[in-house]
Amino acid sequence: MFFTFLAIAGTGLQAYQQIQAGKAKQRMYENEATISALRTRGKVVDAKEKGVKVLRDLNRNVATLFTYKSIGGADPTSGSALTHALYSYRLGAEDFNIQAIQADLDDKLGLIEYRNLQAAGKAAAKAGLNQAIMTLVTGTAKIGMSGGFDDLFSGSGNQVFTRTGGDFGSGGIYGTEPPSRIGTGKNVYG
Repeated sequence: MFFTFLAIAGTGLQAYQQIQAGKAKQRMYENEATISALRTRGKVVDAKEKGVKVLRDLNRNVATLFTYKSIGGADPTSGSALTHALYSYRLGAEDFNIQAIQADLDDKLGLIEYRNLQAAGKAAAKAGLNQAIMTLVTGTAKIGMSGGFDDLFSGSGNQVFTRTGGDFGSGGIYGTEPPSRIGTGKNVYG
């Protein structure tokens, strides 16, 4: 009897440990998701800063172009100076838009990674619970098959767990009546 309870307790502790391992893995995935979100925010900020730098450099280059043209006595708002300025603005705008697209892409990929890690955490917790249930079931079955529960149910007079006869007329789990009489209001346990 002592060893039966010891086996039951061991199986229960093992199941509890599997649940806790699943929860720990879930927390690990949630922490990775948080780190991923922070890393993503950093990438988005970097991409936006690069876009701002592109615009700052563009303004500096165009200002320098206009300054040199005006020093030489040329009209900086017409002719080749204007063509160079417009070309610089076009390139700068393209670079800025590329950085904006990169920031948006980083943000969306980070969100996908965050959600995937959250889902992996939930799956890990569920897997731990499923493993615990299977441990309890198989542990209980092993204990029962090895005769660990025989002391608990033998001699107790409980007809549900012990069958004493082979047919319905000799007792057994149904008493003296066949199962077809169950639910008819008659005493089937005699």
